[in-house]
Amino acid sequence: MNRGPVGVIDSGIGGLTVLTEMIKKLPSEDFIYHADTENAPYGNKRHAEIMGYTDNNIAKLLSLGCKAIVLACNTATAAAVEDMRIKYSSVNIIGLEPALRPPLYDFPDMPVLVLATPLTLAEKRFTRLRSELEADSGKKFYCVPAQEIVEYTESPSRQRQKLINSLKKLLHPYESIRFPACVLGCTHFPLAKPEISEALGYMPRYYDGGNGAAKRLAFLLARDGLENDISRRGKVIFTSQEFSYRAGQIMLDYYNKER
Repeated sequence: MNRGPVGVIDSGIGGLTVLTEMIKKLPSEDFIYHADTENAPYGNKRHAEIMGYTDNNIAKLLSLGCKAIVLACNTATAAAVEDMRIKYSSVNIIGLEPALRPPLYDFPDMPVLVLATPLTLAEKRFTRLRSELEADSGKKFYCVPAQEIVEYTESPSRQRQKLINSLKKLLHPYESIRFPACVLGCTHFPLAKPEISEALGYMPRYYDGGNGAAKRLAFLLARDGLENDISRRGKVIFTSQEFSYRAGQIMLDYYNKER
C-alpha cells in the first residue's frame, strides 16, 4: 500500500486554508503543497488553461509519490476535476466546491450570498449544482464574482481599505438584503473574512469547503487502507522553499483566528 504523502494543489496561498483543516483532521499524514504561482491567478483564466495547469500539477505530484490529490482550489475543481478523475483513475482526487448545501439547513427561508471567482461561477459544475439546489429548496443564491479578494490575499503589501471599498461597490446592489449566510467559494476568501464583514457592515455566518474536503480525504484514505499510523506525526513539504517561508506564517495566523 502507498503510504506516501497527500498532494495539495492551489494557484497560491488559498489552499493553505484547506491544508490547515486537513492537518487538524489527519495529523499523522504527510502533505506536499504545490502552489502554482507561475500561472496564478486562476480565477480569470480560460477553461482550457486551467485544465492544462491542473493536469501538469497532478502529474508533478504523482511523480513525487503522492497517494491522493487534493485540488485545494474551487476554480481548478470546477474546471477540471471530472476530467482529471477519468485520466488519473488509479488515485483519489478530492475537489473543493462552494459549500451551498449547509446554509439550506441552517437558514432554510433566508437568502444566501455566494462569493467566488468569475470562472467558478461560470463553470457548468457550479451552475448545475446551484440550479438543482434552488429548484429543490426554493432558496435564491446571490452570486457575486470577487476576484479582487484573491489578488488582495496574494499581495505581500495588502491595501485593506482599497479591498473594502471595492467590495462595497460589488455588494451595493444587495445592500437592502441582510444575508445571514455567506458562502466563500474560493479557498483564498477565508483569509479576508474581516474585510468582507466590514464591506457588508455586519458579520454573516461563513461557509467554506475546507472542512468537508478534510472529511472526504479522511474517509477515502481509511476506505482504501492508505492512512498512516496514528502514532506518528506528519510533516508538510512545499515544492517551493521561497513560498514555504510565507506559508508557515499564514497558516499559523489562520489557525489561531479559527480556533
